[in-house]
Amino acid sequence: MFKNISSRIILTFSFIVLAGILLFALITYGIFTKFSSNTDAAIMTLSAKSIAETVLGYTELAKDAHDDHECTPGTVVCDLYREQFEHSLLKYEEDNIGVHIYDSAGNILIASSACDGAEASLSEQLKKEADKRIMKKDYDGFSAKYTFHEKDKKESNLFILPIIDTKTYNNMGYVVVSTMSDGIYTARTQLLSAIITACIWLLLGAAFSIVIVGNRIAKPFNEIGHAVNKYAEGDTSIRLKTDYDDEIADLANSINDMMDKIERNDKHKDTFLASVAHDLRTPMTTISGFADGILDGTIPPERQKHYLGIISEETKRLSRLISTLLTTTKMQNQKMNPKPFDITEKALSTLFTFEGQIDDKHLNVEIPNHDSIIVNADPDAIHQVFYNLLHNAVKFSPTGGMLIVDLKKDEALGKAFVTIKNDGVGIPEEEVPHVFDKFYKSDRSRGLDKSGMGLGLFIVKTVIDSHKEKITVESGTNKGCSFTFTLPLSM
Repeated sequence: MFKNISSRIILTFSFIVLAGILLFALITYGIFTKFSSNTDAAIMTLSAKSIAETVLGYTELAKDAHDDHECTPGTVVCDLYREQFEHSLLKYEEDNIGVHIYDSAGNILIASSACDGAEASLSEQLKKEADKRIMKKDYDGFSAKYTFHEKDKKESNLFILPIIDTKTYNNMGYVVVSTMSDGIYTARTQLLSAIITACIWLLLGAAFSIVIVGNRIAKPFNEIGHAVNKYAEGDTSIRLKTDYDDEIADLANSINDMMDKIERNDKHKDTFLASVAHDLRTPMTTISGFADGILDGTIPPERQKHYLGIISEETKRLSRLISTLLTTTKMQNQKMNPKPFDITEKALSTLFTFEGQIDDKHLNVEIPNHDSIIVNADPDAIHQVFYNLLHNAVKFSPTGGMLIVDLKKDEALGKAFVTIKNDGVGIPEEEVPHVFDKFYKSDRSRGLDKSGMGLGLFIVKTVIDSHKEKITVESGTNKGCSFTFTLPLSM
């Protein structure tokens, strides 16, 4: 379960979306609850103050009309203006707000119809709290929760405000405004239901989108997995689509490049095997034929020395072939042992080993700089680099051609620059990027290069890379060839 990328993406994003929706629902519900509570509190406060002012107003009106200084809220509310009070309380009932008016002793005077079954007297607990605040001259009232109906256990939000005579500051009674919790709970339930419904639709929409997006994200990975499996089976013809513009496209391009290199290496390997087979078969045929001729007397005794010399040359040719293969393996696995040495001296000493071939081809050799340049590198490995590059330069130079060995140093960069350049047919421009590939041979017809196996430049590149340096090549058809590599100066 959840073993593939698609399912893990879908699961992860589904969890994130679900968590986000739940968080949104909780925050929305909390904000609504707080807002409704604050709104209810504000409404009850304003209602209580309005009712208290009405009671005081009718009390003053009764005193003026009846010239009775003993008019009390009880007389005003219950007798003189009861009808007016009942009518004025109707507007509060529409908002599910209950109104209780008590006298100073806590006895109920009037209650709105929203307060059916209201208690006959104010709760001792609430009255004590109200009187306590009045003693402290706190006439602003206070909020509380109270259960009027013990059987139903329904809790109401209350606001208790004392009715204070503005002239004498005597307590004339209490106004208790209440909102039944049923209304709030109903509104909250409706909101919660709406939120849940919206969340379900959001979740379904998000799930649908996530499945589509997840599959689209996973699709290129599945294609890569399929291609890699095909590669493992030996089919290197498949190439991945790179019509994306992201990291997946970079990965696909890298895999395609890798397969291109593998295909090139396979082709070079086939060429190499054909070359090795040819190089082995030719001397072995020669050796076997001449040896049999000597043994069966076909070759007369006076000619045997000549043919034994040919056998010796062919044996040396086989030895060079095996030595090249061993050198390739050694250079790939050898750890470089850098030490200071004079690269100019190394270049000259290696060049002298080709003196005979240079004279035979009447090559013009130029060495612009004979100054000593001390580098820090592996002397034996660099000797192999010089040998391979000079061998190719001499071999492919035309008779009377030019061979240049140029050595420079740049102390600011801390590098020595070595360039080996020759005239000749050069390398076709389209093949230049592949000259350092293993088993690469530009002269596939073996017209010019009858003994090479396509490993010389690969060895050169391996050695330079092991020194963490660079080697470049400039060439073209009939433009000759120029190799330049760098080495670190000895400090």
